[in-house]
Amino acid sequence: QLATLVRAGIVVHNALDMVATQCRHKSLKKALFEVTQDVTRGTTLAKAMERHPAVFNDPYIRSIEAGQMGGRLDSVLTRLATFMETAMKRRRGVKAALRYPTIVMVVFTLAFFFLVRFVVPNFVSLFARFQGDLPMPTKVLLASHKAITEYAWLTLLVLGALAFAVWIFLQIPDGRRIWDRLKLEIPVMGQLQTKSAVSTFLQTFNTLNESGVPILSGLDVSARSIGNTSLAAELKKAREGVEKGES
Repeated sequence: QLATLVRAGIVVHNALDMVATQCRHKSLKKALFEVTQDVTRGTTLAKAMERHPAVFNDPYIRSIEAGQMGGRLDSVLTRLATFMETAMKRRRGVKAALRYPTIVMVVFTLAFFFLVRFVVPNFVSLFARFQGDLPMPTKVLLASHKAITEYAWLTLLVLGALAFAVWIFLQIPDGRRIWDRLKLEIPVMGQLQTKSAVSTFLQTFNTLNESGVPILSGLDVSARSIGNTSLAAELKKAREGVEKGES
């Protein structure tokens, strides 16, 4: 809508006001009115949008900035709209592809809990009569049953502590990079994530490049947009090579 109004020759702050008035999403509506007020006061559109990172991401703002400097704001807005529509379709495709394995894992977890909680107790006394050594899978089931029934609070405490430790680990840059690298090694799902990240990078970089953003800045912004710190580190190496004069 904003691209259409700007292309029709309507002044930016008036176009923003019209879009904000018609917007039904409360958070977006509030942000757009604030952007309109800032632009009316003389702030550039990119700077005004920069104050709302939850609504306008980095590639969007950098493209707007380049479009204003080059006098091509209408074409940049149109290109951004196309880019965002494509990105939304890609995200939906990835979610659809991950839906089946997610359902399988959830069902498996529920089935395992049901087995341990309600089925295994019927066989505990039977297994106790065996003189020989039980198979490892059976030992795991018995241990899981004991942990859930006799040491429920301790089990929850240990799992909670483990989850908290993992959360702390992911807050560390190196820890996050290791986790992102491991995600790429998962069979099938890892390949899907890699292809999705590369697709995001290429489409973002192409949009920034066509909008007039310099290559080095475009590489920086595109690398941050893919959502994987391990791949972003590799792209940073490529960026350093370009800065040194490589193609």
